[in-house]
Amino acid sequence: MEASSFAKNPARSGRGWAEHMMTRPGHPLIQTRTVTSNSFVSFFMCNLNYHLEHHLFPAMPWYHLPRLHRLLQDDYRQAGSVVYRSYSRFVWDAVRTGPYGLALQSLPTKATPTA
Repeated sequence: MEASSFAKNPARSGRGWAEHMMTRPGHPLIQTRTVTSNSFVSFFMCNLNYHLEHHLFPAMPWYHLPRLHRLLQDDYRQAGSVVYRSYSRFVWDAVRTGPYGLALQSLPTKATPTA
């Protein structure tokens, strides 16, 4: 993502970073993440902060994404999916570890890449 995009719309760019930065490609359960955040944020984002669920079931109505998130918890644990409780925690991890370098070393490697 280029710097000019961030300057034009920092909220959208930041959300995009939180959804895909510091993830491992190759498996649907680990190549994006969910940030559960709070009800206020979820409402104004139409639950798009449940981004992992959105990628797995793109036709799912936005108001069912939190329920889907709860139903898939066992699958997430088995695959090593990344779920953050807040955007501020994600930003802290990105600043602390870097968007690519050390961050990828701490990510789960359990999920098997798809062919």
